[in-house]
Amino acid sequence: MCSNSMDSTSPVPASSREKEANIFKELHGIFDKFFKWLLAIIAFKNTNMGAALFNTHPKLINASVLAFMLYFLAWLFGTTLQSHIRTFLPILTCIVVLLASAASISALLIISPLITQLSSPLWVAVFAVIANFCYQQFYEMIHSAIMETIKKMIAGYKAKSTKLPI
Repeated sequence: MCSNSMDSTSPVPASSREKEANIFKELHGIFDKFFKWLLAIIAFKNTNMGAALFNTHPKLINASVLAFMLYFLAWLFGTTLQSHIRTFLPILTCIVVLLASAASISALLIISPLITQLSSPLWVAVFAVIANFCYQQFYEMIHSAIMETIKKMIAGYKAKSTKLPI
């Protein structure tokens, strides 16, 4: 019976070159979206309606632009470091959702205050669920680090003597 590698049920790990190429493609997509968004804001600002909106609500527009910029920065940071820092991905996810919700709410304030009032509780609920998940992940990470440290200390003391320090 001849086995074909295509029929294998075990996943074939991607080479580091493939992983780097995939991360590069993701980064390219992020930068592409970011620059299109920036160019769209510049084009909108140069219209009569855009200039009026920028003059009427400068703080709201600045907050929206800053929130979107920070969102893209967090997205870029998470994509770049996803293979290096696995422990901080839940925290980074929480930050990205917070920034996305802030950007969404500030953009919706421009469009319609009624829609903002209706969607804000939904964003808060999503953020609360993700914050709870991040809290649990962070708690488990700290708990396992403390337990590992205690195990190493006990193993070190057992190797030196039979007495445990009090």
